[in-house]
Formats: sequence, structure tokens, C-alpha cells
Amino acid sequence: MGTPITRRLLAAGHEVTVWNRHAERAAPLVRAGARLAATPAAAVADAEVVIVMVRDAAAVEAVLFDAPSGGTSAAAAVRAGGCVVQMSTIAPAEVRRLARRMPSGVDLVDAPVAGGVAAAEAGRLTVLAAGDDTVVERVRPVLETLGGLHRCGPLGAGAALKLVLNTALATGVAALGETLAVADALGVDRAGALAALASGPLGGAVARVTGEGNAFAVDLAAKDLALVLAETGGAPAGAGRAVVGSGPGQGGAEGTELPMVRAALRALHAAPDPRADLAALAVAAPAATTVEGAVATRAGRPEASAGGDRRDGPGRSSDTSGGHMRVSLDNPSTVPPPVGPYAHVARVDVGGGTLLMTAGQIAVDDDGAVVAPGDVVAQAERIFELIGGILAAHGAGLADVLHIRTFMTNLDDLPAYGQVRRRLFPNTPPPASTTVEVSRLFRPGAVLEVEVTAAVPAAR
Repeated sequence: MGTPITRRLLAAGHEVTVWNRHAERAAPLVRAGARLAATPAAAVADAEVVIVMVRDAAAVEAVLFDAPSGGTSAAAAVRAGGCVVQMSTIAPAEVRRLARRMPSGVDLVDAPVAGGVAAAEAGRLTVLAAGDDTVVERVRPVLETLGGLHRCGPLGAGAALKLVLNTALATGVAALGETLAVADALGVDRAGALAALASGPLGGAVARVTGEGNAFAVDLAAKDLALVLAETGGAPAGAGRAVVGSGPGQGGAEGTELPMVRAALRALHAAPDPRADLAALAVAAPAATTVEGAVATRAGRPEASAGGDRRDGPGRSSDTSGGHMRVSLDNPSTVPPPVGPYAHVARVDVGGGTLLMTAGQIAVDDDGAVVAPGDVVAQAERIFELIGGILAAHGAGLADVLHIRTFMTNLDDLPAYGQVRRRLFPNTPPPASTTVEVSRLFRPGAVLEVEVTAAVPAAR
């Protein structure tokens, strides 16, 4: 999206400086009149408006706040009175965290966009602008170059609405794919089914998958649905609910049941090509479905972005047994990165479902600092919040946990820890459990480390 947006700005007469992790990818924009900067800080040095459009929150923070050895970060290089317009699809809480990190005198506008590449090229995007009214008005001429402006409210409201729109898109296309699988099973011609469906409730999804010029990669859609589950505390229908977020737009006191979102996320994980357009969920060959309704899926970790992602480090995956089992390692961007070159979760897709095995989790905040040193209750709550986020990124929740292994520095804290466990796992029987007392954990102040194994059937 960054390329067509830049072309629109150049066509409108704006002076534009660009930066890309891979300089060669910016060559067409340079030929169109943009200036190429060697670093993010150099790109923003003379700018009144800085637009960031990258894969996820980790990439946004890396672009804005990472500084080369002895150098300056982009955020620090923005001149006083400048404005950063954040257009990436990230969580509302991540937008607010960016605002807290902005240097004094630098404003932030939350402005993700709705619409695909074709809309960007034609200047017909919908810009979901959120933030201080005065600041939004100041950058309105730039934003309206890209399309219509839709005012959303305070910072984070634009990000929230973008997740709502992407949820509708992904679940709608997934529903269309399943509907077409029914058509295949009943011997209904796909073209005829699509023509009939075009005038019904799935008409928007039909238009999306049959249209031209769309480019919303499967792995990006999966990333966005994982954000939705992490923000809302989504839990399987009828199961105990896991609280992942708190506050407006981050899940209620008991979380939200989102079975269709989870089903769509599982379908996205099962897509054979994570970089294919989202339409692949609906137009893929129907070989996976038989008349009897048995479905064979291949699921795995979406590939990391070409530019790299400090939270989604290089994962590893492998297929064994003729494709009947797939093993992958993942670091979901919905939780802080692991401490060291490790994976947060191992995922095994085999037979009729998925097995998830998390690495040991300690209670850290978004910046990697230990939460409430010495407080077993606060740390237990934070650890299971993190575990809930990891599981949510793979379409699971705390209700799917089979076994919990706990390492504690003091078994005298077991009753207090047990109270947290009973609240989060109210079902009978509770998960199997192993608890071990250790002399210390690898982070000072940490008194608890927890790892879980969860199982998710292919269909609930």
C-alpha cells in the first residue's frame, strides 16, 4: 500500500521522501519523483507529515524508535510541530502506546485505511482518522489526497474500526469459501452458485473474491484476526472465557465469544500459500472437501514479512508423514517478544486438530520488564494474559488448555496461585497440572513461570 499512496502524494504535487528496508524496492518511486533516504531518521528530517505504513506494531516501533549505533531514531528526528500519521493495521492499545512514546512537540494521528491497492491508486481509500481534532484538521489536505476522510474519535478509534472492517472481510470470505464447499459437495456449479450468491447476504464477499486488483495477503488477514482475538479476549462459544484486554475497546470484564472469527483464523492458517490474496479462501480448489463432509487441512505458521519483524523472528516449519502432519514455531505479534532467540509456541497440525505447546512464560510488560516483582498473584494474572494472547493467535483459548506446568520459587505461594487458576479455569475437571519448586528463575523479580499445552479440534 505504501507505493500507491506515495504515487498519489507525488501526483498531487507533494514533495515526498521515502525509506524502505530494501532500497531497490523504492527505485520506481524515485523514478516517479520521490527522494530516497538511507535511514528512517533521514527520511523524516525535513518533513511536516510523516506517514508510516508497515506490517504490524513491531515494525512500526522499529521504524520510529530504533536508532543505528551512534545515530538518531526517526521519532527523535521529526521536527517540532511535525505529525506522524500511523496507517498500519495495529491494535488500539498499540496506537496509544505509540502516542506515549512520541517526543514532546510531535503529534500522532491514528489513520489506517480501508480499501485495496486499486482504491489507493485511484485516490478512493477511506481514511479512518482518529486523534486530536486540531491535529487531524492540520493534516487533512494530505489525507484527502488519498481518499475520503472518516472521523472516528480519539486515538485508537481508527485502529479499532479498521479491525472491525477486516473482521467482516475475513469472516465473510471464509463463509463464502465454506458455502462454495457445500455447493461442491451437492454438485452445484461454482459459477452458478457465485452468480446466485452475488445478490444475497454474501454479495460483498462475492464481489471481493471475483474483483480485480485486490492484494490482501492471507498472512496479514490472519495477523489482524489474531489481534481481534487478543484485544477482545475472544473465547470459544460456551467455554470459560479468557480475559486478554481491559478497558474500552479491549474486551469486557468477561471477554467476548467469537467462534466465527476463530473459524476464519483456522481457515487462514490452513491456506497453503500465506502470501496469496484473501480470495484464496473462497476460490481454492475444493479437493479438501468430500461429499461426506470430511475436511483435510494443512495448517502452519504464516511466513514472516520480507522486511523482517523483530517479534516474528525466523520461524521453522516442516511437513512429515506425507503432509498429514505439519509442525511450526511462532512468535505472535500479539504478545511481547521472547527473551532470546526462542519461539513462544510450537504448533502441530495433525489428523483432526491442532496441538499447541507454549514456551515457559514469565510476567513481563510490553517493554519486557518484569511485572510486580515478587507478587505471585499479579504475575500469575499477567502470565495467563500472555498465554491467552499466544493461544488466540492460533484460534485457541484458555478453555482449550489440557496441561499446565508451573515453576515457582516458593511453594508457600501455591494457595494464592491456585485461586487465580480456579478463576481462569472454572470448568470441571480442570487441566492436568505439574508444579515444581525451583531456587530461582532467569529474570530477577520473577517468582512464577508457566507453560501450557492446548488442543484445538479442527471443527468445534
